[in-house]
Amino acid sequence: MELATSTLEKVVRTEDDMNVLREYCQDVTKGLSYLHENNIIHRDLKPSNILIFYGHGSKKTAKLADFDISRQFDFSRAGITTVQNRGTRTYMPPEAIRALGSRKQSMKLEPTFDIFSLALVIHFAMTRGKHLFENSETDTIAHIEASIADGRANWNYTTDEPKFIALRNLLEALIRADPRKRPQTQIILEHPFFWDTKKGHQFLNDVCTDINNISDPNVKSYIKSIVLQPTYSTFCTKYGKSSQWIDRLCPTVQTWIKERRFSSKNGGASKNYQSQPQSIILLIELIRDQRVHYGNWANEPELRCDSVFGKDGVNYAKYFEDRFPELVTLFYTSMQPEEHQGDMLRSYYVYNAQRAFTYEF
Repeated sequence: MELATSTLEKVVRTEDDMNVLREYCQDVTKGLSYLHENNIIHRDLKPSNILIFYGHGSKKTAKLADFDISRQFDFSRAGITTVQNRGTRTYMPPEAIRALGSRKQSMKLEPTFDIFSLALVIHFAMTRGKHLFENSETDTIAHIEASIADGRANWNYTTDEPKFIALRNLLEALIRADPRKRPQTQIILEHPFFWDTKKGHQFLNDVCTDINNISDPNVKSYIKSIVLQPTYSTFCTKYGKSSQWIDRLCPTVQTWIKERRFSSKNGGASKNYQSQPQSIILLIELIRDQRVHYGNWANEPELRCDSVFGKDGVNYAKYFEDRFPELVTLFYTSMQPEEHQGDMLRSYYVYNAQRAFTYEF
């Protein structure tokens, strides 16, 4: 058998790279997806039951372990009745906590049990050891159980900065009180929380492409003015961000935008990005048009430094991700309805055919 290097419970306290922690979460979700596809429910998903392996080179992998109380059954049935007297209570969903307090101590066991536990594991990893339902460092197991049963999640570790928007958006779906509304693992794996900078940048490009390809001007206006713009404006109000996105750029890029006009994609009319500084569509068009604008900054050393766009624009996508980390998640949730998706966006919603993730301000 393989010999693991550590467990997720231990490694989160020493791992400095958040991308590595996110990859561990993705590994865990993939492993859970494999179990569910084979009609197996883990029932005891928690950080100490996730083993970390260091493979060849620098590759690190997280794998599920401890199947002592796992169950296999026919998913054509509506679950099976099982006594809930085993497992880790602080990683059980609210329906299991309530079953423990009932006379029969039984419930219908379904994959949604693991989905709730998965949320707690992901939160633990990304906050380096915090329990989502621990509201105080002095909370006992009984306090955490009560918080789970009552739905009192502690979002203090995930809402202070926009970079946690994707994490919270994902977890809110996974811990829904109604188990039937928790998304399946295939849908979970499509969420932007698991995307890297390159995929997020491509998604914004494809949003622009699909909108521009809409032939009906009323539909195009609806997507721009009713779907995307209000979503971003509401976000700015909640988090105290300027509704004029230019204000969130560094002085160097602000000057570049304000003092120059840029050729449009087809080489025709020029485009002034400061004409409507509150327009989120203009922002994602700016993010999209990296190749178009390269000629504008090619001879400007202040834009080519590593802290801005870098040599040959290598940091271009990362620059905008750092300043607008909420964009991809906000647009992903906004564009979930199939009627909003064109040819480019459908590949991002293969399993998420319905509105599995919502963002409430």
